[in-house]
Amino acid sequence: MVPESGEQVAVDKSAILVAHEIVRRGPLGRLELAKALGLSPASLTRIAKQLIYLGIAEEAKSKPELDRGEDRASKTLGRPVTNMRVRAGILFAGVLLYEGGATVALVDSTGRTRYSHAEHADMSTPQAIGKVVDELLSSAEAAGANETIEAAVVALDGIVDRDGYVTSAPSLGLEQIDLSQYVEPRLFPLWYSNDSDALSQGELWFGIGRKVDDFAVLTTGATVRHALVRSGKLLSSDDGGHQRIAHMPLSGGSGICTLGHRGCVSTALTVQSLRSRVAWAQPDLAQKDLNTEEFIALLREKLLAKDPALTQILCGFEHALHKAVTVVSSVAMVSDVVICGTLAAIAEWPEMEFEKELAEFLGPNIDPIRVHVRKGGYANWAAGAGAVAIDYWIRRLVEKASQ
Repeated sequence: MVPESGEQVAVDKSAILVAHEIVRRGPLGRLELAKALGLSPASLTRIAKQLIYLGIAEEAKSKPELDRGEDRASKTLGRPVTNMRVRAGILFAGVLLYEGGATVALVDSTGRTRYSHAEHADMSTPQAIGKVVDELLSSAEAAGANETIEAAVVALDGIVDRDGYVTSAPSLGLEQIDLSQYVEPRLFPLWYSNDSDALSQGELWFGIGRKVDDFAVLTTGATVRHALVRSGKLLSSDDGGHQRIAHMPLSGGSGICTLGHRGCVSTALTVQSLRSRVAWAQPDLAQKDLNTEEFIALLREKLLAKDPALTQILCGFEHALHKAVTVVSSVAMVSDVVICGTLAAIAEWPEMEFEKELAEFLGPNIDPIRVHVRKGGYANWAAGAGAVAIDYWIRRLVEKASQ
């Protein structure tokens, strides 16, 4: 986007920080933006001009009493407020890959999911994976109608760089392969991310991160992973925190993990470990061909029926989850923990008394751990990949203009 006057605007990389703040907390008035980031009004004005020039942000007037980003002086005078926001009318696509299929989500610049669609598909080869990615992106383009998709991100469980080179993704059978070679080029940039980072980026910009600057994310499902946000910045690792937490010692597990450990997180908080304990206690249940949702629904039914064996197993799972949450919260020194994944809903079952056990653990003079359970399924993760697409899109435009 070039100004009508043809004026050239010098761009510096501090514009990325301002753009991130607008995405996360916008729309915001310039004075509020400057104060939040510790910038002078003059510096903020210069950077705002850069972001408008690049087509990342725009100014919009709104009534002060209706806008959460107003400047107080304007509100006092009752004048319309001029706020900075991410440019309207643009979309971002996120695709989540997993064993047995993929999900696409189309999000707008405010993080609202405009469209999502899941496909059960053959994911056994890179060619098959590339085909389903192409199909889902085409469906997203069709759903976008007259709005432009600016960028997209494909997220997967594994170690992958943003250009698509997969070092390892065991659940998809990928090892040392350039996945981007199997996906058709699009008119918009297409990048890659691990799924834990994608989920956490979405939570930072469009979830609990809009209210707090420090929190942790813990996933429990096919695998266990975690991420940490400090001072509004996502801290993670190449594999989305999987190896950092998957083998943390934790009583309550059963069996032996892939590295030969007993009682680690992998043997306590994954779907596979929970299934194995249930099968051992009630072998007849192992004969049923249940998907994960059906399996969890059956556990809920047995718990309400006060089945003693399964109640004991679920209490063991709840106790292990409680320990993992308290360890993550205590070591990271955060009071907010987001629990995601297919098994996260168990933390909200009243019979589990999860919140009560957390409160009893900490004592009266310590800030309580606030647990936020996310049950949106794969669409949440795909929308998180859309959030990563926004981040990469901003960085690409600013870095290109600053060269």
